[in-house]
Amino acid sequence: MPSWRLRNLLNVRLLAGLLCLTGMGMAAGAGPTGATHPRESQSADKTYEIVRMSKPDGTVVEMRVPRHRSLLAKLPGGAAGHGPAVARDGGRGRGAFGDAADRGPTGGQAAAGPDGAGVERGAVASQLRPCGDPAGQPAAGRHRRARISHPYTGSRQLTSGAVDVMRPTAVPRGGAVSQTPVVASDNASEWRTGLGWVPNNEDDETGRYLSSDDAFAELVPGDGWDGPTDDPDPVGNDSMPGWDAKAIARWDVVPYQTVSGNFEIGLLAFHMNGIERIDVSLEDGPWQSLREMHENPRTGIREYVAVIPGDTDTAISDGLVELRAIAYPEGAGTPRLLDSLFLFVNNHGTLDGPIIYVAKSGNDSTGDGSQNNPYATVRQALNVCGSGIDDYEGATIRIEEAGRYDVDQPAQPVRNTRWITIEGADGLSRDDVVIAAGSTADYVRPNTQRLRFTNVSIDFSDMYQMYKEDPHQQWYDNCRWFYGQGWTYTPPASLCPVRNVGYGGLFVTDSGSTDSIYAFINCNLVRNSHVERISGDVFQNSLMVVGCSVDTVDGTVMSHHSDLFQYFGVYDNLIVYDINAASIKSTQNFFLDHANTTFTNCAFVNISVQDVESDPPFSQLNSTQEHVLFFHVSNPGQRFVLRDDMNGAGKFVAKNVIFRNNVVERIQAAGYFDPIPAGVSIESCHFNYNAPTGDNPTVGAIEIINSSGSEFEYRGIGASQILGSALHIPGYSDSDSPDRGATSWRLPR
Repeated sequence: MPSWRLRNLLNVRLLAGLLCLTGMGMAAGAGPTGATHPRESQSADKTYEIVRMSKPDGTVVEMRVPRHRSLLAKLPGGAAGHGPAVARDGGRGRGAFGDAADRGPTGGQAAAGPDGAGVERGAVASQLRPCGDPAGQPAAGRHRRARISHPYTGSRQLTSGAVDVMRPTAVPRGGAVSQTPVVASDNASEWRTGLGWVPNNEDDETGRYLSSDDAFAELVPGDGWDGPTDDPDPVGNDSMPGWDAKAIARWDVVPYQTVSGNFEIGLLAFHMNGIERIDVSLEDGPWQSLREMHENPRTGIREYVAVIPGDTDTAISDGLVELRAIAYPEGAGTPRLLDSLFLFVNNHGTLDGPIIYVAKSGNDSTGDGSQNNPYATVRQALNVCGSGIDDYEGATIRIEEAGRYDVDQPAQPVRNTRWITIEGADGLSRDDVVIAAGSTADYVRPNTQRLRFTNVSIDFSDMYQMYKEDPHQQWYDNCRWFYGQGWTYTPPASLCPVRNVGYGGLFVTDSGSTDSIYAFINCNLVRNSHVERISGDVFQNSLMVVGCSVDTVDGTVMSHHSDLFQYFGVYDNLIVYDINAASIKSTQNFFLDHANTTFTNCAFVNISVQDVESDPPFSQLNSTQEHVLFFHVSNPGQRFVLRDDMNGAGKFVAKNVIFRNNVVERIQAAGYFDPIPAGVSIESCHFNYNAPTGDNPTVGAIEIINSSGSEFEYRGIGASQILGSALHIPGYSDSDSPDRGATSWRLPR
């Protein structure tokens, strides 16, 4: 997170009498008065900062903490003497609600305060109780309740048991730091313990944090739907702005996957008036209202989250389940009933699929697909699946040896309903197993209804194209897409890497694309993926792009019109969210095209782009656009041009095109000095030089300093102008006066 942003969040003096910090002790070598960390001299300006808060007696507590990892634990208002106290998450990322399924105990390091008390990293910094009450004894008539909250992950209520044990581990000056695991509750099902920073390793970016299980609504299954759910009526009335604008909402889940244990469902939703709530139901069970965004521990994305319970005593039987959701705008707007999400629940283990082994040393004639007698080709494994799919639903084709493997078309289509997985075996990296046809004249055509690749790489310059049949679905999870001939190679007919006509189903999660002309094109979902060294288009025509990073796009490498986000066609319900791009050169950042296109209900939210040269090219919007949102976009090195100079259907015609809380170079009509076209609202945006436009503008030189597409910060005299001066967006903003521009970033998982 940019240092100025963290200071804005945390360098506050809380009102005397409202803060209750107790039991703070000093730890050796951790605080501003302790010994210097051996690496502090070279990294202190990037890694640490001093957090100062007032105590009831007027003294100031100082804590030395890693940047972008602090939270606040708050006592609810209403009772005299209740107020906020400091808490620590002890981990990287955006907050307390992280993935803790595989995490061990916290190895905390105490931070020091001037009062001689220590705060263990990874734990909450104080016992939360009413000020003035004896330790462990709540005042009469008061409930010892507290909330823990974070500006990005939202908040949740703690039980009294959690309050009782949330106290620092006191370490005497010069003493050893405790390695005792941090326990945040006396109820083991309420909190899990995560890894934290260990002594002498404070600048290690792999630290993790405490995670909450019950921050999310648990879905109670019903008996299944008897028919369709009716589309909800608009909220508000037709005299209110945005009344006829439909919510933009999508599931952040790959459909038809087999899940077990507690499974966190993610959704994203936006509207020009904000989002009031998302209602979700499992098999026509009670509708659960999701009103806050949290970090989803399964995906790492800040989104709306609900949980399918994984208790084997649950009423959910193993098999296919259906989820439905409705996103409701705030105040006025048209709710969106999402397309149903289908998943296979396997809490009782009745849907486990078999494993078929493949290896270069195997034999298709004499092999039987066992680990000791594998097949030689993936095609033979698919033949087996296709000839007896009832026995091979959900099968895993495990490649045991490194090498290059073709996925030839099987003898007959594989008509599976549960995903069949092709994966590299444990002990092999995803670069050890390469999927390729062996010739630029050959397709890879697996002809399998639902096919998942994981822990493998795909060389798209050693095939004509990955040919996915129109109704089939493919899922690339922890894969690497690349062109073995490098980013100057142009594929035959300039084909996109994977065929996905009609968006039949192409999903990419936790993957990478490197050294390519094209990255992730025509995808239904791209999440938590990294792109590096692209000479052409990055996210062209992908319906939902979430939590991705980009490092180096160069339109001068070859003769190509390079774009970061390019869309052409007829689009409704498009989401691009939480993207950070660095080292972008001779590339249009945003290009909503003019070739037979319309754009309706599209959201571009929390996106930062660092250009290494000023425009041209410039970002441009064309054609008819209705309810198109740019929220918290940082594009300070490239103009937005609204192309009202185009002829025919390519002319920019707008209704409810909203620029809100952005950091931009300039927003203009096609004519440099012409007025902004009708139908465009520009609200609380910051402009890089003296061309402010719209309501509540700020202006001042500003640039993004970006380190390989991971973390970024703003520099320049304009940086201070964007602090706390933006508009609140219901359902998204973390405060009533958020900062302008994109917020903090982390690398994909």
